[in-house]
Amino acid sequence: MRIAFSLVAFTGLDFMASKQTVVVTRTRNRPQFLKRAAESVMSQQYQDLSWVVVNDGGERDPVDAIVGAISSECSCEVIHLESNVGMEAAGNIGMNSAAGRAAEYAAIHDDDDTWSTDFLAVMTQALASDETLAGAVCRWSEIEEEVSDGAITPKGSSKTNEAGPLTLPRLAVRNRFPPIALLFRVSAWKAAGGFAEHLPVLGDWDFNLRLMMQGDLAQVADTLAFQHVRPESAGEEANTITAKRDLHQAMRTRLINEYVRQDVRSGKPGLGTLLAQADMFEDGLEKISLRAQLRRVLGLKDRAGV
Repeated sequence: MRIAFSLVAFTGLDFMASKQTVVVTRTRNRPQFLKRAAESVMSQQYQDLSWVVVNDGGERDPVDAIVGAISSECSCEVIHLESNVGMEAAGNIGMNSAAGRAAEYAAIHDDDDTWSTDFLAVMTQALASDETLAGAVCRWSEIEEEVSDGAITPKGSSKTNEAGPLTLPRLAVRNRFPPIALLFRVSAWKAAGGFAEHLPVLGDWDFNLRLMMQGDLAQVADTLAFQHVRPESAGEEANTITAKRDLHQAMRTRLINEYVRQDVRSGKPGLGTLLAQADMFEDGLEKISLRAQLRRVLGLKDRAGV
């Protein structure tokens, strides 16, 4: 597929100089979120970074205005796509930019999420501590918010999350962390095959599985990332995880079957075998949970008398 695009390079700093880390932001007609993301990137204590914004078929002027306003302080680039290609394809385009190809580390900082000021400083140090690591994952806070007339308003208190033990079997059951909490090696991204452009949802889970096939992920105990969710929003302001629940389930089934078929054709165990076992395990847990709920409703005790 040929993708038409145009490039705007802001050169307040020497954009041609290679940076250790590339930060890729995918956006489309959400200037209020992009402005907040720009503040998040610009507030980083770590400065050896390039910021690549991929405008996925949205209006150009608001994006250029937001990025242009901070261009004197940051090595940044905007890639305007002529049409909407989807999150995974937009991510690949950002990673394949000049800044992406030259970087050692990479992060996907979507327009609606944010980082603490020391995210990159801490995470790059974690990755640098062990060359065999494919990436690093920190704790993150989930912040519920709503958007009205272009204004973003937090709702209630935040919830802190952690991925738990980062093993392939646990990750095969379900995704354990959002993109905003991950920093990964560009070499591992390449070896994993990049982002799966045919997936309209679950691209994060699929990539994380293939990334972990390249190496372990370090766990950082600090809460350095913030995932902003809007359960009641629709359209451009919605999160895919809350707005497309039915599609998530359908694509999960398709994704598992794709990997199982690959294993059958190759005659070797791989992600398909792992996902098949995880799927059966999760099915068993659901049955146990339903049985326990039914017993509680009926007031029954199990054999242990509980």
